[in-house]
Amino acid sequence: MSLTKIIIAATSGLAAGVVIGLLAAPQSGAETRQQIADGVEDLKKKIVDLKDQAMGKAKEYGEEAMTEAENLKNNAKEKAQNFIDRAKSQNHAITSDLASN
Repeated sequence: MSLTKIIIAATSGLAAGVVIGLLAAPQSGAETRQQIADGVEDLKKKIVDLKDQAMGKAKEYGEEAMTEAENLKNNAKEKAQNFIDRAKSQNHAITSDLASN
């Protein structure tokens, strides 16, 4: 399940619980509206916190991916250079053998 779906599900569940709880509570309309407003404000803060956590993880994973890509690139360069060096060495050996015959 993706992080976005988890955030949406958690937010929806929290919002539904708050609304149902407030509507079932025996209090005046003004108090209920204030509690709803407070609940919405808390929900906004939680959403921002979740978004910040998700962004932090995304940045962390992106940096790890970049590091791994750089390592793979360097490894490929090294292997290619080793191959080229071996080919040159073999070419030089063959050329030397042909020249001496």
